[in-house]
Amino acid sequence: MRKDYLVRGALISVVLLSTVFISCAQYVWRDVYASDGTSYAIRSDGSLWSCGWNDDDQLGYKTNGYHSSEWHPMSKEQNWIMMSGSNGTGFFLKSDGTLWTVGAGAKGVSGVGDGKKNRVLTQVGTDNDWVYIASSHFWGNNGYAIKKDGTLWGWGDNTYSQLLASKKIVMVPTQIGTDNNWVKVVSGENNAIGLKKDGTLWAWGSNIYNDLGLPPRSPKIIKTPTQIGTDNDWKDVIILSRRTCAFKKDGSVWGCGSNIENFLFGKDDPQASEEIYGLTKLDYGTAPVAIEGYTKGTIVGYGSSESMNEIKIWGVNEDGFLGDGKGVIFRGYYENIPWTSTPITPLLPEGKKYKKITAGEAYAIVITTEGEMYAWGRNKGGQLGDGSDVSVFSTAFSKSPKLIPCPQDNVLSISSTPAEEEIQLYPNPTSDYLYIAGVPRGSEIKIISLEGRTCIKKISSSEDSNSVCVDIRNLTEGTYLAIIGHTTKILQIGRAH
Repeated sequence: MRKDYLVRGALISVVLLSTVFISCAQYVWRDVYASDGTSYAIRSDGSLWSCGWNDDDQLGYKTNGYHSSEWHPMSKEQNWIMMSGSNGTGFFLKSDGTLWTVGAGAKGVSGVGDGKKNRVLTQVGTDNDWVYIASSHFWGNNGYAIKKDGTLWGWGDNTYSQLLASKKIVMVPTQIGTDNNWVKVVSGENNAIGLKKDGTLWAWGSNIYNDLGLPPRSPKIIKTPTQIGTDNDWKDVIILSRRTCAFKKDGSVWGCGSNIENFLFGKDDPQASEEIYGLTKLDYGTAPVAIEGYTKGTIVGYGSSESMNEIKIWGVNEDGFLGDGKGVIFRGYYENIPWTSTPITPLLPEGKKYKKITAGEAYAIVITTEGEMYAWGRNKGGQLGDGSDVSVFSTAFSKSPKLIPCPQDNVLSISSTPAEEEIQLYPNPTSDYLYIAGVPRGSEIKIISLEGRTCIKKISSSEDSNSVCVDIRNLTEGTYLAIIGHTTKILQIGRAH
C-alpha cells in the first residue's frame, strides 16, 4: 500500500510540475508557417524564428550545414506579424508595414532587384504601406503583396503571365492592373487567385492543372485576370499545389483542380473524376474553417478560426504525414506506402483547441490556443524543429504529433549565429552520397584510402551553406579518411549492417 501511495504521489508531482512549467513559460508560439521544407514561426513577443532546410540560406542565419532542427531567431527585432514562403525563399511583414525577404533570388523571386541570395533578412524596396504578403506554394518563383490602398503587386517569374507583365522576369514589386479593392491573393504553381472586397474571385497565370476554377477548355495560360464564375459571396481561397479550395460566406467549401485518389473531395468515390473543372461544392463535414495541404495530402480544421476543436487529415502517409502512428518512410517510390481518401484524426492530445494549422511537403504543424506547438511528418531537413541530431536527418520523420517546446531565451541576448559545431559526416557508413556538415566555405575536401591514395578532391563552394555533398558511388567498400581542412574523420563505405 505504501508503495502504491508513493507511485501515485510521484505521478501527481510530475503533473503539477508540468502544469507549473507551462504556466510559468514567458514565451509561447503565436503563429507558424510551413513552406516546402523550411518552417517559420512568430513567438508571443513578436520575434521571428526558423528551422529546416537552408540550401538557399532561407533560414536567415548561419548554419553548419544545409539544415537545422533547432528553432533559432532570424533577427533581434520583435515586430513581425506575417510570414509566407516557397521553395527556398521566405517573405515577412513587420507591424511598421515594411516587407522583408530571405533566401533565394533566382528569377527575381526575392523582389530585391539583384537576383542574388539574401543570407540575412533584407528589406524589399523602401515602402512601408504593405498589409498582406503571399508566395508560390510550394513550387514557383513568385511573391505577391497588397498595400493599404488595396492595390496588388507582384514580382519574380512571369513565364506563365502570372504577373501580367510584358517581361519574363520582374525583379522588383510591380503593380498588377489598376484595381484597388484586393483583400487577398494566393499563389500556386505559376498562377494566382485574388479575392476582392466585393466577394468576387479572379484568376490568372498557369491553368495547366485546371486549378483556377475556370470552365472546361479554358486556355492553359490565362493572360488577364478572369472572374471565376459570377458569384460575389466568396470569403476565402487557398491553393494546395495543383488544386484549389474556396470558402463562401455561408461556410460552404468549393474546390477544383487535381483530384487524384480523391484527395480533393476527401472521400472514397471510385466514380469521381481525377480532374475537376470549375469550383465544385465539397462535402467536408460540419463547420470547416481552415484548409492546408500539399500535392498528396489535405488537413482541415473545424470549429471557429481562432478555436478549432477538431482536425481531420487525409492523403498519402509518406514520412508520417497523416500523424496516425502508421506512416512509412518515403524512399523515392510510393509502393507499400499507405494512403486514404477518407478523413482520419491525427494522434493529437485530447481536449486541445487550435488557432493555426499549416502544412509543408509531407509534414504538418499546429498551434493550440494556449500557444503550444505540435508537429509531425517529414523531418529530413529538421523542419519539425524538434532538435533531431544531424546524423539521423536522412531518414528522419515522425509518425505522430510531438510537442515542440518554445525557446525561452531572450531574443536580444541570443547570438545572430549558432555556435560552431564540429564537422560531421552523415550517413556513415554510406554507399552512395556522403554529406559533410560544418564545412567552412572554401575548404579543401579529400577522401583518401588507408594506403594514402587520394580518391576524391574538391573545394567547397563559396555558395555552399557550410555543408557539402560528395558522390562516392564509384569507390569500393572499405575504410577511408575524410580530410576537411585540418580535420580528419574516419569514413566507412558500404551498406550499414
